[in-house]
Amino acid sequence: MSDSAETLVVCPNDDDDKWIDSLSLVLAVLGGLSGVIAYFIQRRAEQKEAAEAQAKEDADLDRAQALERTREVMSVFVGPLHRLWKTQTTVLVAYRIGTGYKFLDYQNAAMNKGQNYWMTIFPKEFVEPFIENPYSPEAVKYRNLCSRRLKFLYTRARELILLHMSNLADMPSQDEWLERYEPEDITSPYVKSMNINTIFDTYTAWTLEFDDIIEGWENENFAKMMPSTRVPLLICNALIDILYDNAKAKEAMYNKHITIHRNTRQTSAEDQIKTNMFNNTFANFDLAAEVEKGKNHIQGILSRLQGEDESQDEEKGKQESESSVKQASEEASEDAPGSNSKPDNANQDAGSIIANLVANEQRNRRLDFTGEVSRDNN
Repeated sequence: MSDSAETLVVCPNDDDDKWIDSLSLVLAVLGGLSGVIAYFIQRRAEQKEAAEAQAKEDADLDRAQALERTREVMSVFVGPLHRLWKTQTTVLVAYRIGTGYKFLDYQNAAMNKGQNYWMTIFPKEFVEPFIENPYSPEAVKYRNLCSRRLKFLYTRARELILLHMSNLADMPSQDEWLERYEPEDITSPYVKSMNINTIFDTYTAWTLEFDDIIEGWENENFAKMMPSTRVPLLICNALIDILYDNAKAKEAMYNKHITIHRNTRQTSAEDQIKTNMFNNTFANFDLAAEVEKGKNHIQGILSRLQGEDESQDEEKGKQESESSVKQASEEASEDAPGSNSKPDNANQDAGSIIANLVANEQRNRRLDFTGEVSRDNN
């Protein structure tokens, strides 16, 4: 065994170095990719946040602009027009009730619809006495109503319509409008158009005609008491309500601090009005009594016809009896040329006359009996 020291030399393996280098490279690549991915993810998130912020800003701007326009619509056009129209309706209805006159034009329009919606402000027969006697208390009261109250209201309503109808009226679409009314209901009798704007156009023309009439009153011209232009007052009232309700709904949608106090009982109230109108119209209508009245009327007609037939039969029988008597008398006069006729011949002629009369009476009775049987069969 040798005492000399031995040294162990370990040489590095080239394969291990390559593996380490590859691992380092992979880690560096992964680190770079993760950095790039993180960058793009962050960039994407920032872009998304920016887009959302821009969208929110745009939505807020749209909402603010819409709210501003809705407030303009309410404050400048729809709100004042709504109040003017309701006040005008109240003035007219209060006057109608005060007259004690039984007006049926509104009921007729609501029940029959169609062109019945297009009406004058009052029935023609109501204002005719004011033309005949223009200085009566009722005529003076009527003219004061029109010149001192109605004119004030419809003049301002007309100004609002002419100034703001084209830019501040969010009208229902034609399809929505036709869902509410039939074409005949909304077709203008003047321009023959179903366009929704013709409703207010006709009202404007009506107010202008009323101005001419009132001016004529100042010159002692009482030939007319109201415009002849027919306006669909009930449809116009409904349209103004639609404009007002839509504007309030939009205002509440754009501003969470606004609450709409909807008149949920109004619809049922309108239905009740229509029901009351129907009940008032047929309140005194007794079906059984009407049927009995009709039967009595028919029986009366049949009785008159029967009486006419009997009178005709009687007249015919009388004529036949008279002709028979006349014929018998002529025969008797021929058989007895002188006043010294024999008694036997005279008795024979008298017997012939009596026999003919009896025969005619029996024939008439048979005719009457046959007529009665035929009428009973009929």
